[in-house]
Amino acid sequence: MSFVRALITPLLSTIAAVCFTAAAILGLAGLAAWADYQNLHFPGAYQCSDAASTIWVAGIMAPLSLILAVGIVCFRWKRSAWRA
Repeated sequence: MSFVRALITPLLSTIAAVCFTAAAILGLAGLAAWADYQNLHFPGAYQCSDAASTIWVAGIMAPLSLILAVGIVCFRWKRSAWRA
């Protein structure tokens, strides 16, 4: 059991860091796609759907990865040895 705990504990920290980073990158990508989608240089311009798809994917995945990261941090904080 201690081997599994020794393996999972650093892995959870890495996953939380990756989730925070992914949330930041996806949030910035969503903002860039939204700016691209709103930027019509001439009347009647046609925007392809990739900007809208990026907005949707970033808008769904960024909050989910942020929630997962916060959940991992809260779990690690409640289970930490120095709090006991």
